[in-house]
This record gives sequence, structure tokens and C-alpha cells, in this order.
Amino acid sequence: VVIEAATEITLKVGGSFVRITPSNVFTSGNVAIGDSAGGSGQALNLQLPEGVTPFAPPPYPIKPYCAVQAQATGSWVIKPNGGNA
Repeated sequence: VVIEAATEITLKVGGSFVRITPSNVFTSGNVAIGDSAGGSGQALNLQLPEGVTPFAPPPYPIKPYCAVQAQATGSWVIKPNGGNA
């Protein structure tokens, strides 16, 4: 996301704000960077738009690729179980 402004832009939430100008960044309070845990939010709940049908599951079982085993055997190609790519 790109937001452009000629002289300044202000982000305001409740009683707090951040004002950005070409020469400075001003805040209404102390800025805490990385000294606390993330805030509690809502769980992610993804939904398809109306009218969109989900993909059908694949007709074959999905086999995981093991990058660790490929590295241990010195292989440059990660192959599924059994070695058939």
C-alpha cells in the first residue's frame, strides 16, 4: 500500500496519533518497539466469496517432500518418497 501526501499525513486511532512530515515523525505518546508481546486480536476466518466453489481434493494422496533427506543424500532434486519425480 502506498499513501502519498504533499506536506504531511496523520494516522489517528482513539486518542493517539502518528504524524509524518518530510522532516520528522511525531507521536502523541511513547513509542514502544519490540518490547512487548503482540496484541490479542481475532482468529483468522477465511471464507470464499459468494458463488466461488472450492477446489476438489486431489484424486491421489499428497506425499510430503523431505528437504532434509535430500540434503543428507547430497541430492539437488527433492523427490517424493520412492525417488520417482
